[in-house]
Amino acid sequence: MNEIVIVPAEEAENVICADVLENEVQEMLELGKKMIEYCYTNGAVGLACPQIGIKKKMFVYRKTETSFQIIINPTYYPTSKRPIKVLEGCMSLKEKAYMVSCFKDIQAVGFVWEGGKLTKRGYPLSGNKAIIFQHECRHVGKYNTDDLGQTIRQYGVPQIGQKADGELELKPLVEMTADGTIQEIQEKINE
Repeated sequence: MNEIVIVPAEEAENVICADVLENEVQEMLELGKKMIEYCYTNGAVGLACPQIGIKKKMFVYRKTETSFQIIINPTYYPTSKRPIKVLEGCMSLKEKAYMVSCFKDIQAVGFVWEGGKLTKRGYPLSGNKAIIFQHECRHVGKYNTDDLGQTIRQYGVPQIGQKADGELELKPLVEMTADGTIQEIQEKINE
């Protein structure tokens, strides 16, 4: 694969992804480097294999402001007591953002390439990093746009929703800006 191309969202959802096998690691790491380059070029904070038409459990995500990490065969375990609501965008659905449930704190688990070998790592993630990790995990798991929450933003114009009776105003914990960065909006969501 020479160029990274995002497939239509319909092609990336309801996909059953296979584990990356040991004999595929080198090829997948090369692909991961191209995915990272794509993210830098396009202002993305993460990208998963199904988004580019590859049915494998691997993604890249922004680990720090200046670096990305390739995660192979990922999973996570919530360490927060209950989910929060966040506003998410996606490279597959560039013109929309959705309110989704996720956990502010997780134990991330996946294989990383360290010291010339594949190593299983578990580490705590919190806030934006945890949110991005969970988002990318949804892509390599069973991902369906029908599972996304209410469309909050379309074509870059904020549309904060409210129930007809005015009872519940949707307030995101984080917001993805046009340049792909994520900013905290508030510490707590209305209960």
